Amino acid sequence: MIFAEETATISPARFEFSWGNGGDHTTNDGGIVIPFDCTITAMYMASETAPTGADIEIYKNGLSTGATVGSSTVYSSNTGISVSITDGDRINLYTNAGSGGSMHRITLRLDQYHSIL
Repeated sequence: MIFAEETATISPARFEFSWGNGGDHTTNDGGIVIPFDCTITAMYMASETAPTGADIEIYKNGLSTGATVGSSTVYSSNTGISVSITDGDRINLYTNAGSGGSMHRITLRLDQYHSIL
């Protein structure tokens, strides 16, 4: 699992979730490098106060993946995603839509599969 947060309200068209809660970004110049091969298989969003119409998307190496979690409640999840990650890929979180709420946390589940010889 990896974890990102936004302590302020959310706004659309921003890379505002961060790995340690940095500032807002409107360009995809941040994110975190994943140092191993894996698949992101679930995305969870928890908020202290519910946002309105949230739609948060995973970006990989600066490109949209289509994998999102969205909600107007304090908790939502999407366990039906599959984003393949190769050692060295960079991921980021983009707010496609939504506003308001407070203390938003995104958790991503990373699964690794190893073959047994």
